Amino acid sequence: MSMHIDIAEKEPKMNMVMHNKIQDLDIISTMPDGVISHIMNFLITKQAVQTCILSKRWKDLWKSLPTLKISREHFGSAELFKKFVSKVLQNREESSLHSVVVEHQGYIPSNILSKMINIALSKKVEKFIVGTYLRDQKSNMLPFHSIFFLRSLKCLDLTFETNGLTKVKLPETIYLPELVECHLRDVAITSSGGNDCVKPFIESKKLITLVMDQCQLIGDAKMVFISGDNLAS
Repeated sequence: MSMHIDIAEKEPKMNMVMHNKIQDLDIISTMPDGVISHIMNFLITKQAVQTCILSKRWKDLWKSLPTLKISREHFGSAELFKKFVSKVLQNREESSLHSVVVEHQGYIPSNILSKMINIALSKKVEKFIVGTYLRDQKSNMLPFHSIFFLRSLKCLDLTFETNGLTKVKLPETIYLPELVECHLRDVAITSSGGNDCVKPFIESKKLITLVMDQCQLIGDAKMVFISGDNLAS
């Protein structure tokens, strides 16, 4: 008798839990695509793609998300990471893109890096963050130079490990008028024309935060001049 009572008491609770789960699922399924996309934008790209698999209606939503966030730590191997990045870049729709964030404590092939840079340029992104090893001359000669002239950029973070190879070169002056935050690691600041002093950030009037680590000055200049009305650190 007591066993029958226990089961009878538990069944309503279990049914209520199941009902709540189904109700939650129904609420999500009735949300407009715009709302679902907004929620997915807070996820890393891999999670967004996985979420889209749950519904046929959502299957292509990840292709138009304004944020691209991919990190090697979310993949079991470097090869899976590279394949995922390549497919995401290849299958993105012709929609707006706000930020590109790709981090890998290893080597990203030159062709993938080129695609990332080209997408950032064509979409006029506001945030561009890339961390990777550059292990050959071809990688170092990629069109990173173009990023320093992407006038829409507000946040730029380039973190490289070059193992003594030729560094990615920062031009004498970068034309990033909207730049607010900049982090550079293992890049070279170039100078020419017999100038003793180079002023790479003179056009970035809105710059607030600047971090330069293991950077090198090459060419004629002997010093780097950095100033700004808003520069705080």
